[in-house]
Amino acid sequence: MITLKKLWYWVLFGLLFAILPAHAKQWAIVVGINEYPKGKAMGFPSLQGAVNDAKLLADALRKRGVDLPDSRVLLNEQATVANFKTTWSQVLAEAKPGDPIIVTFAGHGGQEKEFSDPRDEKDGKDETLMFYDFDPKHPERGRLSDDELYELFAQASAYPITFVADTCHSGGLTRAAAIPSALPSRGILDTFEPNPPATERISPSSSDSQILQHVTYLSATEDESKEIPEILALDGQVHGALSWSFAKAFNGDADQDKNKIVTRKELEQYVTSQVPILTAQRQYPGLLPRGSQDTAFTLDLITPPESLKLPPRQEAKSLALKITGGSLPAGLDAVRLDEAAYQLYFKLEQGTATVFNAHGDQLTRFQDRDISAWKSIIDKYRLMSALDADYNTAATPVKITLKQGNGLHRLKERLEFSFDPNSERRHFLLFDLAGTGELQFLYPLSEQGDKPALTKIPYTLELDVQLPTGEDDLVAVFCGHPQDEAVALLRRHNGKNSPKPEALLALIGKDCQIARYAFFTIE
Repeated sequence: MITLKKLWYWVLFGLLFAILPAHAKQWAIVVGINEYPKGKAMGFPSLQGAVNDAKLLADALRKRGVDLPDSRVLLNEQATVANFKTTWSQVLAEAKPGDPIIVTFAGHGGQEKEFSDPRDEKDGKDETLMFYDFDPKHPERGRLSDDELYELFAQASAYPITFVADTCHSGGLTRAAAIPSALPSRGILDTFEPNPPATERISPSSSDSQILQHVTYLSATEDESKEIPEILALDGQVHGALSWSFAKAFNGDADQDKNKIVTRKELEQYVTSQVPILTAQRQYPGLLPRGSQDTAFTLDLITPPESLKLPPRQEAKSLALKITGGSLPAGLDAVRLDEAAYQLYFKLEQGTATVFNAHGDQLTRFQDRDISAWKSIIDKYRLMSALDADYNTAATPVKITLKQGNGLHRLKERLEFSFDPNSERRHFLLFDLAGTGELQFLYPLSEQGDKPALTKIPYTLELDVQLPTGEDDLVAVFCGHPQDEAVALLRRHNGKNSPKPEALLALIGKDCQIARYAFFTIE
């Protein structure tokens, strides 16, 4: 991930900007880079979905009246650092003070040795955006560092800026994948550390801390140690989850009160809920500053007869499977085969079924003739798909935090989770779905039904990693009233398969908010 530390630190000190006037013209620059020819010889990976993202975002922005000619949609060879800076200068020359400017970047990001002052970064490294002309052997070519981007934005303090960085600094999360994912991640290993250039970059001082109040910074992940996976088959193509979610947000999905103004709080609630759902809980985006009702962008310049057509999330009624080395067993309900847009991949060999999700993460293994094992994992994923589809985008998200590690944990390791609804929903139920699909009911512990509403928020839970290993998914439900029937149903399934999605959702009240958190365990 590219953290752009200057933006993160300095925007925290104040409000984003005042409410935008309804007549303000909105401008945009959209960048998408799949290919990095100078880095290819050194193993620098190409991407599949960054150009798709740029085209999707350009379409969404234009349909809402944002000024975005083809000359400001920079794809592959057009997306050099020089072209970006020229395009930026042209926007500033044409826009009027107070006009919002939206900048989106889909491509690789990385970390390299800090060239101006190593003390300027805690880790002695710059976070950088990698453009088409990136050259691993020459540090002055094809990069835009956090310092440089800060300078560009600082010089445009008269304009509210929304910056969407669908990229990452690689080097983080490793999971128990026995097959390589078909899709790359948007980051590079931080091995490119060439000699510093002859001249230092300008490094802003702490006295400039108030300048970037006008910037909303939306990053692909809030944890710089994690890779950002591209995702599959949302519109039949590869995309980044952040770009996809931002396009939907700009389409109006984030406008909870339907007043054609999307506040930063609405944007945060929408994007931070959608990206984890799209990435099987692998990716949690960041947005700074947080929690403000100030305007992020407006939707009232154009009211198109038809909004941007983006497919809805897949419902749980029919789970998409891919199978190699054998065939689908008889007796499985609500499943279908789909080689391109599968949710579960069953690899059959030598009498064993190894199960992967669409990102290549190994979930579980079992004897391929064990029909109960097939049903258990399928029931789990049908339930998770239904819970994701039932997510209330208008409600405050539930925040789940894991204190330890990066999502990969070993047997007997103790994990401490924190659950915070950030609302008055204090009737709480919690269960875990193991890699095998087995359900473990965790809260409330009382046999007398739902406990009284939680008085201590956030709620903290400690768990020890035990068999079976694989993917665990914690499901937390916070409601405004007791959920006795749902609790009773889950208790009946404790130590067994998941309940049918429609049975559980029929019992969970409409005033509830659902959250899911995935983590992986190995022996």
